[in-house]
Amino acid sequence: MKKLYCTNFFKTLCSMVVMLALVAGITAIPAYAASNGIYTATATPHYRNPLTGKIEDSGGEDSEVLGQSMTESATDTRALVEVDSNGNTYVTVRL
Repeated sequence: MKKLYCTNFFKTLCSMVVMLALVAGITAIPAYAASNGIYTATATPHYRNPLTGKIEDSGGEDSEVLGQSMTESATDTRALVEVDSNGNTYVTVRL
């Protein structure tokens, strides 16, 4: 019984050390607005509206799996982001 207790204690102690190391390794990264130029971004297609959570298609809830797969197959996962000198941002998504 004593050996089992030591093993569990050792596992718990190791887990706490690993968690402390992970927490200590997290650092804040400053974020800046995009300056003039051309960038790429990830385009994530959604069949269900990501803001409202509603399906706004006549297929409805019953067609969610099919609609999501069709949306993913029709939309490229890369987007082109262009920022001009006036601060206007244009995003191009390839279908």
